[in-house]
Amino acid sequence: MEDRLRLDAVDVDGNRQSLFMTRRLVDRIIPVMVAHLEGQTPEGMPGELVQEMQQDRARQIHAEGGSEIPVAVEPEFVPWLCRTVHLTKTGAGLVVVFTDEATIEAQMPMSTDNLRVVLDIFKTLYTSAEWGLQAFPGWMQTPASAEAPQMLN
Repeated sequence: MEDRLRLDAVDVDGNRQSLFMTRRLVDRIIPVMVAHLEGQTPEGMPGELVQEMQQDRARQIHAEGGSEIPVAVEPEFVPWLCRTVHLTKTGAGLVVVFTDEATIEAQMPMSTDNLRVVLDIFKTLYTSAEWGLQAFPGWMQTPASAEAPQMLN
């Protein structure tokens, strides 16, 4: 019934954001993130296998880290609708800028490992919303026993 995902985040300075993104927008972001990751596959290596192994490694590192605290949703933070996302390459990572096209802008610099974790979170959200996983590449189609890390609300 709903077509929006809510992303609650805290940056290193403690600034909090609570934003909604439509499924349509996230469906358009995922292929850009995937293309960025796939563009880092070493030449001559089987892309699907390399990406699957890298995704598994990122999941393992994230699971072992265990230091992340779920973002607390506080009533004074008014969620806002993200209308546009800009993705800019920075070395091996990306800077993701969320904006409402008027007054709000939130930036999220992401390393390759962060990108992989965010993709897993999106996949977990899609699965829990019972949305199709067509936006996700084959190398992310893992068995249920190796599913994505715990979601951060």
